[in-house]
Amino acid sequence: MIPAVVPCTDRALWDDHVDRFQGHPQQLWGWGETKAMHGWSVDRVLLEADGSVIGCAQLLVRRLPVPFRALVYIPRGPMCSVEDTPAVLRSLAGHAASRHRGVAEHRTRLGPGFPVCRRRRGRRFPRDHQHRADPADPHPGPRQV
Repeated sequence: MIPAVVPCTDRALWDDHVDRFQGHPQQLWGWGETKAMHGWSVDRVLLEADGSVIGCAQLLVRRLPVPFRALVYIPRGPMCSVEDTPAVLRSLAGHAASRHRGVAEHRTRLGPGFPVCRRRRGRRFPRDHQHRADPADPHPGPRQV
């Protein structure tokens, strides 16, 4: 199953989904608006599979100087069930790479098994960022610790 990435432009619908998934306040519509006032662009997406929403994520995008393109950050997210996490992360990574041309991706730990960071497209991060959150992490970084 590959979830479809669908834009969300309705504030009430977005905040309802954040509440449904028990999301962090940094995923609420108002947080994105605050970040938009300070140089970030906001991309709110729902992830749908079999006609139902299985996840959502508020992507904050910051343009980077040449030769880099953009940093895409999902604060305290994405929001989805543990079972849907791998499929949701794959869909979001593809969306971020194709729509925002992101060169790096950063994820904040949500709980056991959620990744902290990993490299994208062969780019190298400083050595201290090449780690895994924990041994059970299903999305390993560039090297195992």
